[in-house]
Amino acid sequence: MDFLTLLLVLFFIFLHGQVLGVITSTIGVAIAFKKFDALNDEMTHTKLGVAIMVLVWIQVLLSVIRPKRLADSAGDPPCFCGTNCEICKQTNCVCSSCQ
Repeated sequence: MDFLTLLLVLFFIFLHGQVLGVITSTIGVAIAFKKFDALNDEMTHTKLGVAIMVLVWIQVLLSVIRPKRLADSAGDPPCFCGTNCEICKQTNCVCSSCQ
């Protein structure tokens, strides 16, 4: 297995772990709201749990609606800095501004 394949496998393991974490935590909060009166409780732990779930779902929604990467005028994907710098030379950047 080459390095890029290993990175791809590790990325998909990470991705599936994140999805399972969101699903599991959402189910846990749903059970807590159904079984207990979570919103009327004055406990700090409850407020912290609700705040964390809101942040989890904000992160999920932002990842779904994030803007796409813009291409330059030649239609090439953007490079790291837009100039012919050392990073672009090392990564073999193919955008028109680095040619």
